[in-house]
Amino acid sequence: EKLAKIDTFHVEQYAYMGERLKQTQIEDDRSLFDETTLVICSGISHGDKHNFATLQALIACGGFKMGHHFTYEGDRPMADLWLTMLHAHGVKQERFADSEHLVKEVLA
Repeated sequence: EKLAKIDTFHVEQYAYMGERLKQTQIEDDRSLFDETTLVICSGISHGDKHNFATLQALIACGGFKMGHHFTYEGDRPMADLWLTMLHAHGVKQERFADSEHLVKEVLA
């Protein structure tokens, strides 16, 4: 019950930030939300076992496919997503932490 309250609070804050970004106009037809990648994710998938596989991430805007659900089977590092986000925003970094490849399936 306590964890559900904490998780609910975090998701509410994520939604609030998204709305605030949408309300902040930077051009006539674009908001700050259109130029931002907003991510909420878990840092661990199974706390008792310290398992970092199959992490979930919710991504809003910033050059990513909208409404896309992507599942990767295996031990892909979360750093692949961070590297992909850098590329989506024009930063052509070769590696980030223990990244191996871009997650091209989620790019718009």
